[in-house]
Amino acid sequence: DSKKHKFNRIVFWRLDRWFRNIKDYYKVQEILEDNKIDWECSSEEYNTTTSNGRLHLNIKLSIAQTESDQTSDRIKFNFAMMVQKRNIIVGQQGMPLGYKVGGEAKNKRMIKDEETEHIAEDMWNSIQETGSVRQTLIYINQKYNLDIVYDSMRHYLMNEKYYGCYRGNTNYCPAYISKETFDKVQSIIRHNIKFNKRDEYIFSGLLVCPKCHHKLSGFTSK
Repeated sequence: DSKKHKFNRIVFWRLDRWFRNIKDYYKVQEILEDNKIDWECSSEEYNTTTSNGRLHLNIKLSIAQTESDQTSDRIKFNFAMMVQKRNIIVGQQGMPLGYKVGGEAKNKRMIKDEETEHIAEDMWNSIQETGSVRQTLIYINQKYNLDIVYDSMRHYLMNEKYYGCYRGNTNYCPAYISKETFDKVQSIIRHNIKFNKRDEYIFSGLLVCPKCHHKLSGFTSK
């Protein structure tokens, strides 16, 4: 938008609401200066036209970045402690197929979901029998009338929680499979990967889809 000159000034409340990283500040500031766009802070005064003003700005940005880094460290520490205690750090929507949130209010944990437990077991049996993520996806969707997409199925099959591990805690939740089975399936998935290559065709970028109006381009898959 700055390159299209849709605005000529950015107004923000405090400097740490605009930036908390010195590197990002100078990267964006260069774009703003190239397009003759300035900024203004409504609660603090900065003067970037003098050496003392730029020094003051750098000090404030350094403080903001340090506070942000310290907050990040505290969050990571709290998450690590929760994982060690086997407490969940995501809600029900973040649960993989076959799991649900259980336990007491202050001690929520991942447990097997009795309603979908058999589907998860069937999924792991199918990938070992067929050796194909797509065949497993089709089988599970048709048998249980589900609408799982390919990427979701692949993420399920790459989720270490299914052998009870999470962030280094090998006893985080009830396991569906062994570590050996998980490693075997990861090898299968790696062999399932398609390599896409963009080719330049004579009409690349010229043909347009009549429905979504996006330009069409050609790909080959291996």
